[in-house]
Parts: sequence; C-alpha cells; structure tokens
Amino acid sequence: MSTRGDRSLNGSPDGVVVGAPGVHLVDLLEQGLPSVTSGYLIAAPQPALVEAGSARSVPVVLETLAHLGIAPADIAYIIVTHIHLDHAGGAGILLRHLKNAQVVVHQRGARHLVDPSRLVAGARVVFGENLEAYYGVPEPVSPGRLLVPGPGDELDLGGGHRLRFFDAHGHARHQQVILDDGPGSLFGGDEFGKQFVEIADDYLLPDTSPSEFDPAAWARSIDLLLTLRPQTVLLGHFGRCALGCDALGRRLREQVEAFAGLGRAGAGALSWEEVHPRLVEHVRRDLAVRGIEWTQAVEHELEEELGVWAKGIADYHARRSSPG
Repeated sequence: MSTRGDRSLNGSPDGVVVGAPGVHLVDLLEQGLPSVTSGYLIAAPQPALVEAGSARSVPVVLETLAHLGIAPADIAYIIVTHIHLDHAGGAGILLRHLKNAQVVVHQRGARHLVDPSRLVAGARVVFGENLEAYYGVPEPVSPGRLLVPGPGDELDLGGGHRLRFFDAHGHARHQQVILDDGPGSLFGGDEFGKQFVEIADDYLLPDTSPSEFDPAAWARSIDLLLTLRPQTVLLGHFGRCALGCDALGRRLREQVEAFAGLGRAGAGALSWEEVHPRLVEHVRRDLAVRGIEWTQAVEHELEEELGVWAKGIADYHARRSSPG
C-alpha cells in the first residue's frame, strides 16, 4: 500500500474505460496525487466532461483530451455534480480552452460559479493556508455559458448517451447526480461515498465535509439509488464503485447514521474537537471488522479527511441546535 506522501506526482492520465461504453476515467490528480479525485469523459457525438476538477487540474484535463484525440473545441459540456473546488474549481479556466462548452450546474450552485468569492471563503475556512496549494483559485464563469437543468431534465449527447439529472443533497445542497441512460452509469459526485482505493478496493465512507451535511437528505439519495438501480456508479472519489447497488445502499445507511450519531452526547451537540477522536475510533473499529490494521500508512491516508468530516458532523448538530 502506498500513502499520499509516497505516490508518484508524475503520473499522467490515460483515459481508462471504466466499464461503461464510451466513458473514460480522468484522474484529476488532486493535490498532484493519483487515485484521489476522478472526472469522466463521455465520448459521445457531443462530448462531455463530468467534473472539472480544481484549477490545478486543468492541465491534466487538457492532456487527457489530447491523449484521447478529442479537440478542446469539440467539448460541448462541462458537467459538475456540485461546486466544491475539487469538482468545479477548474470550470472557469477550462472555458478559456474549451471554446464551445457550456457548464452544467445545479441551480443552487450557478451564482457561485459566476462569483466564486463566497465559495473560496468557505473553502479557506476548512483548508486555511493550504487552499491555493491544494486547489488553486477558480475563475468566474460567464452567465451566458451556464446551463442549469432542473430535477428530471434530460440532456441528449447523442450516440445513446441521454443524461438525466436528479437532486441529491446529503453531501451538499448544490449537488446533482446524473444518470446516463445508455450505458446505465450514475455519476454520483460525493453523494455515494468516498472510496479509498489505497486502503482496499471497496473501502467506502460518507464524505460529511462542512457545511451542508444532511443525513435525512442522504437517506433520500440512497432511496433514489435503489430506485434507479444503475449498472455502474461512478464516484468523484475514486473511480467505479466496487459495491453493487444493494451493498452500497446498506453501507451508506449504516455509516451516515453512525457518523451523525458521533456528534451528540446526550442532548448536547459536541464541538469538532470532541467529535474528531470519536470519529477516528469509529473508523478504526470499522477497519478492524474488515481485518484492516490501523497502520501509519492507513492513518496518513485518512488523517486529513477525518478532521474535515468531524467539522461537518459538528456543524450539522450546531445547525440543528441553533434557534430558528
């Protein structure tokens, strides 16, 4: 097992087909590291990129297009599942290269792509002085280059790739998931968990980062997953989900409920500093059940995530406890 500190920073994307016809994985090399954040290239008559990645991911995207023989001007759409910087931060910069593309975004996220100042400020609260090094700074998207679908709307890319959009608000209120009806692929963003392929191919946990974690909305998204029953779930972190729909649904219900429960002691909401050791212990026990030892490498792989997720859990309970 390699850790983030060990991984090569020089890996180049290769547009691996991810088990869905015409869909290629794009390793967005978040923070310069492989197997952390994935985008997808739908090689349809109207090609579409699902997830822009961060501002720092733009060269990776352009390299992948060149590798696949797709001219930047041919890209019709940049589709973002939600507007967090690791998924949408590169959209404005990419538009300078993808001259004919529109950015497809949830209606709650559109204004924050046009003016990303609040998005950047919120990310800085979480990542502090690491923000620029991790993600770079997004550029504004012109309103004229935005496409804002509603729930259930469709976008036909041709070649059997007909996309349908659904609200999915457990991770963020500005998130949508997208079903490609042709190959039966569901682009899940962060709604269907984060898969830690450096720990185990099928090790998955919910991403409860601040500031919109909502367990009730997450339960509705799991119901949606089990209603749609896609052939493939394509995650934002990382790659094709190794779990089938039923197993994924069970795993998410179990872990979202468990994570939410870590934020309270009796009737009181806990601070993130109090939630953090409880969350670490929960994950250590969860790994032990699977026979995975809590090594220094595993701790390093999860360390930053667990700190961010603890803040999201604490924030959820603070919001519930606030008057009004």
